[in-house]
Parts: sequence; structure tokens; C-alpha cells
Amino acid sequence: MRQDELPSDPISPGSQPSGATQPVTPADVDFRPTPYGTAFRKNCWLSTDGLTPSSDKITLGVFFMAGDQATQQRVIDGANRWLQGNIPKKIAFDFSASQEKSHIRITFDSGIGSFSLVGRENLFAPKTKRTMNLEDPYSPTIEHEFGHALGLEHEHMFPGAVRWNPEKVIADMLDYKWSPKTTTEQILQRLPATTACVGDPKFNKDSVMMYPVLEGWGEYKDDNGVWRELISAGGKNIHPRDLACIRGLYNI
Repeated sequence: MRQDELPSDPISPGSQPSGATQPVTPADVDFRPTPYGTAFRKNCWLSTDGLTPSSDKITLGVFFMAGDQATQQRVIDGANRWLQGNIPKKIAFDFSASQEKSHIRITFDSGIGSFSLVGRENLFAPKTKRTMNLEDPYSPTIEHEFGHALGLEHEHMFPGAVRWNPEKVIADMLDYKWSPKTTTEQILQRLPATTACVGDPKFNKDSVMMYPVLEGWGEYKDDNGVWRELISAGGKNIHPRDLACIRGLYNI
């Protein structure tokens, strides 16, 4: 599990309360081509964090700060796709939670991208502030951002799995108004070797938490240790290995 601090990000949904030790920063701001999962142990939710602290289940309250009924229902459906197999024994979402009792607060503002705080970072955001924005409230963006809310990070930052062509990546991302600093923090930065999820310890280019990777951006090391060109449209669905990562992360 990743233990060090998250990279800083260009948008901050709220300031930290006094005494907070975790940064309140979004996991990502998606660019248009769109967005897999490793994790910090410190960002895993605890059963005492949820709405049912006397049980072994982590119940996360979700509050919509905007959105019509159809849009909200798409988000509910997408979020619940994480609750497959035996995962509901440990994790649940309560979409009827009040704003004051919520852990995840969602807006649908345009022009700022889709992003989410990661796992327990949500606890440090003021109740009046959003923790997730869904500019594109459709699959797979919904699933990707709820992956972050559950504690997952980006797979393209998997330690040692990708050999980037940084000049090409930075040049292409300038077309999406990303600065070299943002591109380095959000794409090129590698996580430390301790990051791999215990439930899925190998790089998964098909994860829903994977950013799109354009032609010429880099190579990845396959399961046999062979370097191959990496071109990815980003995961289109929650991959079985994503679910394995959640199960490993929460000892399910």
C-alpha cells in the first residue's frame, strides 16, 4: 500500500480543519480523451468512519448537492457497480444521507473536469464543500471517481510499470491546457514500490482507474516482463482485478 503523501493537484474543494494531517486535494482532473487503482493504506475507510460504526460494515453517506433525478440515478447505478460479489458484506453506500452526515458530496459543474477526493481524505473536507465533481456524469467516469472515493489511485502511476516518453506526453497535454507541472504530477509521476494493491499486485492497463494513454506516450511491462507499447483508451468498465484490489484493501 502506498504510504507517502499524494501529489498536489490544481483544484482544492476545501481547506483542512485545524489539526488535519491529510491534504484535501482531488485525485485527478480528467482530460478529454478520459480515465485504475493502487492505494494508500492511510486512505482506506474504517468501519468507525461510516454511518454504521457499531457494525463491521463501512456505510458511506452520499449527498447530491445538485443534479436532476435521472442524473443522480446514473451516479447511484455506477457507484453500486463497485458492490459486486462479497464486497457488500463490508462496504455500502447510503444515498439518502443528509449533507451533514454525508462522506461524499457530489456536484456536476462544467468547465472544471471530473475529480474526487481519495478515501478518508473526504473526512477532512468541510460539510459545505463538495468532495466529488462529475462534469461527465456517465460511465466510466462515475465508476472511476467512486474508485477514488473508495481509496484507489491511478494505475498509470503503478510503480515501475510504465516507461514514459515525457516530452511527448507533456507536449500533447498542452493541447488540453495542462501545464508541464500538472502533467508530471497527474500522469508521469511514479508511485513507490510499496504501492501495489495487495488484492491485485500487478499492473492492469484495462482497469477503470487507468487514464487514456495516447500513441507514442510510452511502454509498459507485461506479466512476462516484456516491454510493449502502451496505448489505452482507459478502462471502460470496472475490471475484475479492480474488485480484487478492493477486496484486498478491505480484507474482504
